[in-house]
Amino acid sequence: MSWQNRFKSFIKEPQNIILIVLFILMSFLTLLPLVSLIRDTLIAHPSELMSIKGAKAGDFTLFHWYKVFFDGKNSKNLFYSPFWNTVKVSIGSCVIAIGLGGTVAWLVARSDIRFKSIISTIFVFPYIMPSWTLAMAWLNFFRNAYIGGKPGLFTALTGIETANWFAYGQFPIIVVTGLHYAPFAYILIGGILQNMDANLEEAAMLLKASR
Repeated sequence: MSWQNRFKSFIKEPQNIILIVLFILMSFLTLLPLVSLIRDTLIAHPSELMSIKGAKAGDFTLFHWYKVFFDGKNSKNLFYSPFWNTVKVSIGSCVIAIGLGGTVAWLVARSDIRFKSIISTIFVFPYIMPSWTLAMAWLNFFRNAYIGGKPGLFTALTGIETANWFAYGQFPIIVVTGLHYAPFAYILIGGILQNMDANLEEAAMLLKASR
């Protein structure tokens, strides 16, 4: 069958026509802005002519790429420090999400813990909430005098002012993000544990494998 016949057969299906339309729409909404953004990084702009010697507006230049990746302190501030912070936040939040979600999934799927359905519902509920609600809850609970205003609930109840690193910055971002995605890990790991063949576990127990 030639490609023309295959194409005709493909577009006869309504869902395929919808798929083509969505592909064109998404390409227009994502690829064109991305191409335009990359193009802007490769030309000199009027406001930057003082920094690019001998260049005219619209000339091709790698100045912006050099400034981001190879310009010492500027590169560190513009790219390397934010990138490393992103890596640390990603790894930390993944560890919390997988650790907490996997633990709860094992308790619900493979243990004799009571009130499994209630625990499952309560644990999954935060996932349907926007992540900023957890961030606001953390801020309202642990806020200190660093940014002014009233102290958080923890300080109001105990009189102990939380440290800046605990109330703001990377640590709370990691914790809040990990808590937000823990239900997602719970759903994935829980599904795997529930569908696991019980015969494998029984065989391991007969072979005196440790729990």
